[in-house]
Amino acid sequence: MILFDENGFLSGAIQEWARTNRETYEEVVRVAEEINRLCHEFLSGRIANTQDTRRFVALLLFARMLELYQALILLNLKGMTGASSVVFRSHIEAHFHFDAIFADETYVEKYIDYFHMQRLRMANAIRKSTGDSLSDLRSVFSSEKLAELKKLKSESAAESLSVRKVAEIGGNESTYHTAYALLCNEVHVNSLSLEKYLENGASENINIKYGPDDSELVRQLSLSGMVMLSAYEMLATSLGDDVSKRKSELSESLRRFLEERISNKANAADAKCRAAD
Repeated sequence: MILFDENGFLSGAIQEWARTNRETYEEVVRVAEEINRLCHEFLSGRIANTQDTRRFVALLLFARMLELYQALILLNLKGMTGASSVVFRSHIEAHFHFDAIFADETYVEKYIDYFHMQRLRMANAIRKSTGDSLSDLRSVFSSEKLAELKKLKSESAAESLSVRKVAEIGGNESTYHTAYALLCNEVHVNSLSLEKYLENGASENINIKYGPDDSELVRQLSLSGMVMLSAYEMLATSLGDDVSKRKSELSESLRRFLEERISNKANAADAKCRAAD
C-alpha cells in the first residue's frame, strides 16, 4: 500500500493509511473518543463563576487541555508523530498548571501574575527597540500604558515561574523529568529530532524517510487520556458534580493499553536480540 503521495498528510493516499490505522487501534481510539465525549458532556452549558478564581481558571485550563487532547487524537490518526509530540508536551504542561492550582491555594494568583509579568517584559522590550518593524507598537506602549500594566501584577509577583517548579507544586516532578523532558527535542527541533526522517544505513547517500508513523499512538492517547480523566474527576468533585461511573472503566482500559504496549516492545526487543545471536 502506498502510504504517501504529493498531497502529504492533507489528502490522497494518506486517507487509506489513516483508515487502516484507525482499524488497527480501534479499541484505543474508541476509548479516546469516549473520554472526549465524557469531558464535553461535563463542559457543555457550564457557567463559570469569575469570583471563584481557582475553579474559574481550572475550568479554562480544562477546556484548553480538552482541545489539545482532541488534536492529539486527530494527529495520531494521521500518523503525524512529530506534530503530535509537540502538542503532547503542551498538554502535559497544561496538566502541570491544572494540578498545581488544586495542590496550592495560592498558586492561581502566581499563575495570573506571571502572565502580567510576561506582558510587562514584552512591553518594555518593545519600548526599548529601535527597528522600524516595531515602530507602531512602540507608540502603543506609552509610559502611561506601562504604568497601567505594572498595577495589574501583585507586589509579590515572581519574576519567573519555571515549568519544573510548577510540576513540583502539583506533585508531578517525576513526569517532568520523564515524559515532559524527553519531548524537549521535538519542541525545540534539535538535531536528535531529525533522525526519524532518515532511513537506516551508513552509506554516504541516505534516503529521506517521510510519512505517517503509528509508533506513538497508544502511548500518547493513553497517557493524555489518563490526564483528562484525572482532571475531570478533580474538577467535577470540586464543583460538587457526580463523577461518571464510566471514569473507572475508561481508566482501567488505558492502563491495559499501556501494559500491552510495554509487553509488546519488550517481546520485540527480545526477539531482535535472539536474531542477532
